[in-house]
Amino acid sequence: GHVVTGADLKDTWSKTDFQINEVGTNYPNQSMRGEANYNNGDPVVGYNIDILTAYNNLAGGMDYLAMHELGHMTQAGRDSNSNIDANHDGTVSQAENDANERVANDIAQALVAGSGGVVMANPGGGYSGAPLTFQ
Repeated sequence: GHVVTGADLKDTWSKTDFQINEVGTNYPNQSMRGEANYNNGDPVVGYNIDILTAYNNLAGGMDYLAMHELGHMTQAGRDSNSNIDANHDGTVSQAENDANERVANDIAQALVAGSGGVVMANPGGGYSGAPLTFQ
């Protein structure tokens, strides 16, 4: 289990900058979709415009997308990102990737549901199960 504090969420959200880039922009993570970069505590999230358009066409997609990336940059998300290569062999299995994505998905689900938004169905990696709650 992971604990995400309100202070962590508030601090991360307050410092996060979002950048929208042209179709075809390549990121350091070697995707041409987007990237969440914690940037030593000054987070930057970049998306290519075509990815935003695609998520905008999904029920709850835009809320999910922003909150998912925020989830990756919380302490729990950063811990999960750091431990994604569990066997330290330099490769990431689909199961490891899905487990890492579920951490960010679960945080996104809790934030969107908690604010009364539409929770996106079936994100990549899925959800862990019962929605997280705020305490």
